[in-house]
Amino acid sequence: MRVLPTKWRPQQHQEPVLGHDTGVDILVGGVGSGKSDVGAFKFLRWVFQHPRRKDGRPTQGLILGKDFRNAGDSQFLKLREQVARLDLPAGRVIVKELGPGLDHPPTLFFSNGVRVCAFTGKDTNATRSYEADFLWADEAEEMDALSFVTALGRLRSAEAVRAIATSNPAGGGWIYPMLAGDYPEWDEIREANDVRFFRWASRQNKFNDPKVMRTLRAAYRATSPGLELQELGGRFLGTAEAPGSQILQYVRAFVGKVALKPGRERAVVVGADLGKSEDFVWLTAANVAGVVLAQDRFNMTEVDVSEDAYWPFVADRLIQFAVTWGASRINLDLARGGDQFAAMLRGILQARKIAIEVVGVDTSSPGKRTDLLEALSMAIGMGRWTVPTAWELEGQSAVSVAHVETLRVEFKRLQKRMHGSQARYAHPTGGHDDGIVSNALAWNGLATRPTPQRPRVMPASKVSPQRRIRRSY
Repeated sequence: MRVLPTKWRPQQHQEPVLGHDTGVDILVGGVGSGKSDVGAFKFLRWVFQHPRRKDGRPTQGLILGKDFRNAGDSQFLKLREQVARLDLPAGRVIVKELGPGLDHPPTLFFSNGVRVCAFTGKDTNATRSYEADFLWADEAEEMDALSFVTALGRLRSAEAVRAIATSNPAGGGWIYPMLAGDYPEWDEIREANDVRFFRWASRQNKFNDPKVMRTLRAAYRATSPGLELQELGGRFLGTAEAPGSQILQYVRAFVGKVALKPGRERAVVVGADLGKSEDFVWLTAANVAGVVLAQDRFNMTEVDVSEDAYWPFVADRLIQFAVTWGASRINLDLARGGDQFAAMLRGILQARKIAIEVVGVDTSSPGKRTDLLEALSMAIGMGRWTVPTAWELEGQSAVSVAHVETLRVEFKRLQKRMHGSQARYAHPTGGHDDGIVSNALAWNGLATRPTPQRPRVMPASKVSPQRRIRRSY
């Protein structure tokens, strides 16, 4: 393998990433840990060392950022910085650069014929018409998981998979499930590719000024006890590795894959939070032991129905969800028109002769929403509510639970505001808490459902011999 003629030398913690030419490298690090430098260097090395495909055509590189600005500005800048460190005139390496246009993305043209294009990681279809031979995704945690997977699929005609993803752990939540090993949907990617994970702390970069690092550390500690572990330690806040400061207890709920006792694979209650365009419908099915068996999440932008047909569609999907999982009770949020929806739902169930009870919970009444969320938090703390990534019965295949990581991120971003002595919980601007409310409604339905009456058994001393004989059969 040819050596890149560069003046840049990796630090000790960066060297292992450069020891492999193929596969998928996932670098998660604190701010200033040097992950983007390594990402740019490894990508540039692919540009130099793999300029031609087997058929002689020039190879193509794909840059994926959390948005166009990150990809076309920040990542291109990192590439140009690495080019400036080469023992070659910069003009003889990058011969042409195009900004974004109507018919092309931001593009770099290299002297050896390699073309590199930049795309946003927020548009899952952005890269579908592009064919690539190597990929660098930066701020990968901030982009959609499907965008990264779609971009990875652009390497389908390459001679080998060559991809590197660099990120801080503060984003939307797909890297942790990939590396944790508890999420079955990521198993195939790890099994089909040589996937390697690297975790770096900011202190490992010897070029970081100690005084600046101390200032940042103090600022993060003052903001949140767990934020330092995330921003400087490269740890995922809100997981078992960095619980951090929790507005509500939730970390203990996320338990990975679990085994269920026979009969526990059926739900007893479904919690339903409603949404249309900005918010989401979120359905949570839980069994008698407080284990979440399934979740569904959607809104009007994701389903092919007209606006007039949307709520009847939601009712049908909710009923099908409850019937599929065997629930006998639906706990439904009555806020913002939910009472009208509940009336429609009861009418449909009665017409179809489906014996499912609909219980309304008005989260708009004073203090009710707070009470629901704090009750869920207490149940989690007591180990009575769990959200596995998958569950299985002995001898059967595992069943994945959808939207688990989305729920964890909702908990992580939840905000607490005090109004006098009353606490109120809200999601940040642009965020959501539909999953939290749905889980809280499901727990409320489980905790308040009537307890089945057990038949009274008389002590043996008070039972006549004749009755004892009859009971023994």
